[in-house]
Amino acid sequence: MTSALIGLAIGFGVGLFGFVAIRRLADKIVLARPDEAGQRTVALLRSTAVLDLILFTAGGALVGYFFFPSG
Repeated sequence: MTSALIGLAIGFGVGLFGFVAIRRLADKIVLARPDEAGQRTVALLRSTAVLDLILFTAGGALVGYFFFPSG
C-alpha cells in the first residue's frame, strides 16, 4: 500500500508538470491566434491537460502497486 501511495505521489507530480506545461502552451496559442481555430485548439489542449493529469496519477499508483509491492 505504501508503494502505491508513493507511485501516486510521483505520478501526480509528473502529471501536474505536464498539466502546467500544456496549459502554458494553450495560453500562448490563444494570444497568438485569437480566431476560432485558435480557440478550438486551446479547448482541445486544455481537455488534454486534464486527461494527462488523471492518467499519470492513476498510472503512477498502478505502477507502484503492481511492480513495487510492499512487505
